[in-house]
Amino acid sequence: MIERFLGGTSAQLIPGVTTEGQAGPYVPRQPNGGALAALRGFHYDTAQCANPIAMRALKTLVPVAQILFGTDYFYRSVRETADSLENCRVFSRAELVDIEHRNARHLLQLG
Repeated sequence: MIERFLGGTSAQLIPGVTTEGQAGPYVPRQPNGGALAALRGFHYDTAQCANPIAMRALKTLVPVAQILFGTDYFYRSVRETADSLENCRVFSRAELVDIEHRNARHLLQLG
């Protein structure tokens, strides 16, 4: 599964969906292995969130192989998103190449 935009909100949402240290009648039911493990099973795109804070949080949550290039054209252009990813200085050049196209090609089994 690919989660759109969650790369930008993952840092804020994770405490609300995990139940570490919570008790009481309103603790949400957790998937097998816990919510954090489930979130780590997804792929995430970079649409509307190519900034250093969001990308560091995302890179902490999942390996770079699960991060896909995404835009929210027409709100942000492909060029603006690519420049933002590069300028956030979270990823190496090789990681950026993976995010820009290799990860999607692998996920879609295109070689």
